[in-house]
Amino acid sequence: MNPRLKTVRRCFQASVLLGYPVLAWLNSQGWERLSGNFLSFSILGFPLADPLAAVQVCLGSLALPWKIVLGGGVALGMAFALGPVFCSWACPFGTLSDLAWSLRGIPSSLRKQGWRLKAVLAALACLALALSGLPPMLNHFSLPGWYSRIFQAWFNQQELALPGLLLLAGALGAEALAGRRLWCRYVCPQSLLLQLTHRFSPIGLRVRFDPRRCTCSRGDEQCGRACPLDLNPRMAGKGLEWECNVCGECTQACAKRGRSLTLGFGSGGS
Repeated sequence: MNPRLKTVRRCFQASVLLGYPVLAWLNSQGWERLSGNFLSFSILGFPLADPLAAVQVCLGSLALPWKIVLGGGVALGMAFALGPVFCSWACPFGTLSDLAWSLRGIPSSLRKQGWRLKAVLAALACLALALSGLPPMLNHFSLPGWYSRIFQAWFNQQELALPGLLLLAGALGAEALAGRRLWCRYVCPQSLLLQLTHRFSPIGLRVRFDPRRCTCSRGDEQCGRACPLDLNPRMAGKGLEWECNVCGECTQACAKRGRSLTLGFGSGGS
């Protein structure tokens, strides 16, 4: 029997969460085959970059550095094919937030879309960059970026990035107290372009809903309670792609309830 999708996802999340401190230590010792942080990374010299960080660099310098463009393009290409799986499978803050949500065990009642707020905040910041030429300011609100930079500072005997540590702890504490994924849904700028790419990808991996196979009674929303982001998976094909990070939790909950929710490639929602 194949392992449960949730088990595989948790193992991958743990490997990233625990593996990055090890990588930061190896880099401090001179090993550079894999190096960098969640804003800019290198694999055997091949660049990877957070797409929004790449956009900010280009706007701030009014240039198109090929490594930056290529690195951001690779990340967007992955989102085009698989959706924003970085958020649900690799993001260290997403992992901590996901765990805090599941341990609290209280589903949120706030289902309003958060993508618009993130888009407005990011657009204003990018406009300010284009007009002023300031350094990329949204990088300071990248919690996975701070997670990696804190370990880089620690192992390189630099001053510990206290603001980043406080931001991580504050965001996680607010989510734990509220029982809602506030940062991931309403603030995080790093997920913005990944979600946008996923929304308009004609081939990407996404949740599909077939109402003809749904065996749940009215008010029975096991799939919704399973969603770490408190989304309504039954809205697949009707705007769910703006928010969904393709974690697969809803399809797992639906596996013994008619299998009306599945993961599949393509733009069809049902």
